[in-house]
Amino acid sequence: MAQPPPVLPFTADDYLRWEAGQPEKHEYVRGETFAMGGASRRHVTISLNVASALDEALDGTPCRAYMADMKVQAAEDEAYFYPDVLVTCDPADHRADQFKRAPKLIVEVLSPATAAYDRGDKFAACRRIASLQEFVLIDPDTRRIEHYQRTQGNRSPCQALDGISRASAKRRKTTSRNCGSTSSTASASYTCWATPAMTAFDWSIWKLSVPTRTSTAT
Repeated sequence: MAQPPPVLPFTADDYLRWEAGQPEKHEYVRGETFAMGGASRRHVTISLNVASALDEALDGTPCRAYMADMKVQAAEDEAYFYPDVLVTCDPADHRADQFKRAPKLIVEVLSPATAAYDRGDKFAACRRIASLQEFVLIDPDTRRIEHYQRTQGNRSPCQALDGISRASAKRRKTTSRNCGSTSSTASASYTCWATPAMTAFDWSIWKLSVPTRTSTAT
């Protein structure tokens, strides 16, 4: 049975104890908890496919992929989130049961209800995690991927992969367009980028997350 949150002030330690007994998931930011809604079949399928691709790619390395039931601590913001997929290479993280402290990669599958939050407050908090190197947003509705990568002083324009079919992509390679400004913090900036300099990881995500459809391009 779900228990009501403890009386304020609701500390991070209070949250971790309380959350362990909840049937539903909640994220925590500076003393407040936020219930997470159920995910759609498409959302779950994309997350699973991405995690599986990462798990295979990381075989033989010290890194591992984890899925949506594992929390990430954003200590600077006194926050705990449930990313759809995360990768960490930290030995202490692999031994931790409740949450990970040192993610290298976070992947979020967007939905209409969460897109603004994932791009806004959640990304702002996650990019202050010192270990984080990459942040990927997958939008199934627009058939688009945004891949943010930590850089040092690079103010390149933010770009993303447009929603084109796999067959069309193979013929035309890819198209890209401006998708906003580079995000930055005092310690580092992030550039959102996509093809033509597409990595094998980007292409595997694209194939897994965007269903094949017949191209009408000539």
